[in-house]
Amino acid sequence: MEWLHSVELAFEAVVECSVLILEVIGVMVLLIGALRAAHAYAVQHKRRMQLDFASAMSVGLQFLLCGEIISTLVARDWKNILVIGVIMVIRAAVGFLLHWESGHLRHEIEHEEGKSA
Repeated sequence: MEWLHSVELAFEAVVECSVLILEVIGVMVLLIGALRAAHAYAVQHKRRMQLDFASAMSVGLQFLLCGEIISTLVARDWKNILVIGVIMVIRAAVGFLLHWESGHLRHEIEHEEGKSA
């Protein structure tokens, strides 16, 4: 049974590394999106910047949410699962709101571009 414990420890290490990698990617996507949006706003003042930034935030949150889902594989007790579940719900809600806002922004931008054409 010693080998089973070793496999369990290896699995936990792989899960923790995977979660860390996904979280780093998510944060990088968020930071790059924020920097690009700030630059676009400073240079162009265009509304499309909002759409690009919302898209970057949505993608970044998806990476973070994926990390949270994977972290549930090694949760030891109900308190950890509850905390992870709450974080997942909050991130999913924010992602949904970003998607909704992006749709409205896209519609407004297309409407404005249609008027000017």
